[in-house]
Amino acid sequence: MSEIRLVAIPQANVQQQNSNKGVCHLANAAGTTVGLGTTGYLLNKGIRQASNVCCDAIALSNGSKVIGTKTGPIFKFFERAGQKIFKDGTKLGNFVKRAVTGKLPSGGTMAHPEQIAAVMKKCKTVGAMALTATVAGLGLLASAIYKAGKINGQS
Repeated sequence: MSEIRLVAIPQANVQQQNSNKGVCHLANAAGTTVGLGTTGYLLNKGIRQASNVCCDAIALSNGSKVIGTKTGPIFKFFERAGQKIFKDGTKLGNFVKRAVTGKLPSGGTMAHPEQIAAVMKKCKTVGAMALTATVAGLGLLASAIYKAGKINGQS
């Protein structure tokens, strides 16, 4: 009978060399910057829209002319999320209420309940947007750090 012998042949390290580390890091940084910039732009746009909606509600309570801000389903989602995250009676909800019903920079206070409700709704909506933007930004940064580690590990 014949024998079968297994022979191990040592091979050189076959890990690929990445000679373009700088380009990969630059692409990673550029992608992260674009993602964070887009997140910031969208947050700013949402805050401006929330301010317009708030101004409309205050104008209605004063009997003034309204702008007629149109909102979409994404804005309505953030309104609902803000109402749920910052519910009345919770610590976050009480914090928002205390911040809104305090004295105005002019020294007065808001007298109309509609005005207070409009400003509270705006603050809650903006808070939900800010929380979402923070989570998205942290996710982008964590992804960029992970990718940078992978690029460095390819040496």
